[in-house]
Amino acid sequence: MSGLQPQALLRSQRQVEAIHAHLLTIRRHMERLIGENRQLRDRLARCEAELAERRERCTLLEQRLERLEEERERLRGTVDDALEQIDTVLAELPPEEPEPR
Repeated sequence: MSGLQPQALLRSQRQVEAIHAHLLTIRRHMERLIGENRQLRDRLARCEAELAERRERCTLLEQRLERLEEERERLRGTVDDALEQIDTVLAELPPEEPEPR
C-alpha cells in the first residue's frame, strides 16, 4: 500500500499542475479580453465625442441655413416690392410715340 500512495500523490500533483496550467491559460485569455475591452471602450468614447461634435456642427449648420432662408425670403419680398414699384412707374408714363421714318 505504501507503493500506491506515492503514485496517487504523483497523479494528484500532475492533476494540480494541469489545472494550474489551464488556469494560467484562462488568466492570459481574460487579461487579453480585458485589454481589448478597454481599447473598445476608449474607441467608443472617441466615437461618441466625434458624434456629439458632428451633431453640434449639424445643429449650427441647420440654424445657419434657416437664417439664410429667412434672409432669402426677406430679399425676395424686397425685390417683389421693387418690381411692383417699377411696374407702377412704367404704367404712369405716357405711351411712347413711334419715331417717324
